[in-house]
Amino acid sequence: MLHVERADAQLFTQTFVNGLLHVHSVFKRSINLQDFRSKQLMMLTFQPAEVPHGIVVSYEDFVSLKSELKVGTQIILQQRILYFPKTALSFQHANAFVTSLAVPKQVLNLQCLSFVIQQIENVTGFQEPLHQVFTSRNPFYQAVDDLHSSSFYQQRLAIDFLIGRGIGLTPTGDDMLLGYLVASCLTQRQNLRLAAYLKRKLTTVKDLTTDVSLHYLLQAIDGNFSQTYAQIGRCRDQQTTEIVLKSILLTGHTSGADFLAGVMRSLFPIKQ
Repeated sequence: MLHVERADAQLFTQTFVNGLLHVHSVFKRSINLQDFRSKQLMMLTFQPAEVPHGIVVSYEDFVSLKSELKVGTQIILQQRILYFPKTALSFQHANAFVTSLAVPKQVLNLQCLSFVIQQIENVTGFQEPLHQVFTSRNPFYQAVDDLHSSSFYQQRLAIDFLIGRGIGLTPTGDDMLLGYLVASCLTQRQNLRLAAYLKRKLTTVKDLTTDVSLHYLLQAIDGNFSQTYAQIGRCRDQQTTEIVLKSILLTGHTSGADFLAGVMRSLFPIKQ
């Protein structure tokens, strides 16, 4: 039997004691498992990243599991042990990590954060350098501005524009929504009515976005984020800010840049 090294604390709740899952998708560095009933995902990886419903195993165990799994393979979950066709993986005694976003006691240094962002040449999913976030009138940015509108109708239109818009495993619009949700948490300015609308739309309308992106958005609405993204709450001096942003920008092809675009435009919206 193989053993999980670390797992999201959410996986130690009653919901994940028993169940029937299948392999949803297999990538170079991760394997996504999906519960047949709830459609929730578990994300198996050897990387140190701490993500909602993440399971971290050794590199050797990951390679072994990947060699026997393919999309559609069924998995039985009993007493927090995942039974694969040829082996089993237990997370009964794994160390737990937390993915909920802790609001920092000290406020973000917005001046420092904006200074570092202005030096970044990385492009977003809509092919604009990130440093243009403060002035661009791109429709993606205008949608983020509208999330802060006094009109709930405009807010809803902005949500409808962003969800699933873009290409890739996590589309640009979704990554920007994650940035908006992180910024809302860090500034303690959550729009509960809009969050409820977003959650209802994601759970009642089919095929709005990818399953992986849907997972991250639903988790974010409940306050759970990839801890790589959550580290933005530590940006209180230039050195730390540069380290944190560099780590975020390594996420996906443009996902990190899109996330930061959502964060920064939420912190510095342009009034219409």
